Amino acid sequence: MVKSRFIRSSLSIALFAIVTLFALSSPVHAVAPNIWYVNDTSTVGDSFTTAVGNDANSGTSPATPKLTLNSIFPQLTSGDTVYIDKGTFSESVSINTDSISIIGADSGPTGTIIDPGDSTTTTVKGIQASGRVGLLIKNLRIQNTYHGIEWNNVSSSQIEGVTAIANATHGFYIRGTSSLNMINNNTLEKNVITGMYLVNSGNRNTVTRNSAIRNGNVGFDINTDSTSRLRLERVWLVIIYLIIRATEFIFQVQVMVFTNKTKLILTATPRFSSKEWPYPFERSKLMYVL
Repeated sequence: MVKSRFIRSSLSIALFAIVTLFALSSPVHAVAPNIWYVNDTSTVGDSFTTAVGNDANSGTSPATPKLTLNSIFPQLTSGDTVYIDKGTFSESVSINTDSISIIGADSGPTGTIIDPGDSTTTTVKGIQASGRVGLLIKNLRIQNTYHGIEWNNVSSSQIEGVTAIANATHGFYIRGTSSLNMINNNTLEKNVITGMYLVNSGNRNTVTRNSAIRNGNVGFDINTDSTSRLRLERVWLVIIYLIIRATEFIFQVQVMVFTNKTKLILTATPRFSSKEWPYPFERSKLMYVL
């Protein structure tokens, strides 16, 4: 009997060891990123969804979209994508997770519009993020808020195809140590102070093919510290100022001017000396500065 109990005990130990070894050697499968859908109360002209939005929906299929952005954002996990269909969303968004993509249908006046409707409260921004990496904001229209987009210490991220219009201060406000970001193909229009204000000690940000139109004070104010590097390509300026302060940058500008009041200011030391060009352009004349 003693021998029998010993054999059973030994078999149990051996079986436990085999199961444990199998569990340890089996691959751990990561949870797949989620795809979320948001829509307003209409399906006319929609691109991503097949039903109207409702916050009682799951938000995880085109047929069950959520109605509000903030019903989804607290649930986001790294790698998630949010598709926002055409419509106006009267709320502001704070991104508190890395590697999030926010994609609208388009940035036109009948596209995907984020409009908090509060341009006086300094804490209300269209989209804001702090200390995040791997973000994508694409094909949205952001209006009537304090800053259209504010990024603080955000890196390796992208803003593409966004229109920031009629915001109380800056269309885009990129600050802190924000680095390695791509800011491409955006329109910054009628913002009260600056179209794009990039002021930071970050490095290697790339600004490509952006347009600044009828902003109140400055179209592009690029103000970085003495260790920063900036790549600026194919920037369109319309009745606007461009100010750059950086030590080292790659610079290519296309300037289209509609009045003789436009001037281009470059400030960079020690690699470049300060230069200022006031241009008495005629209407629609195109000038390349390399």
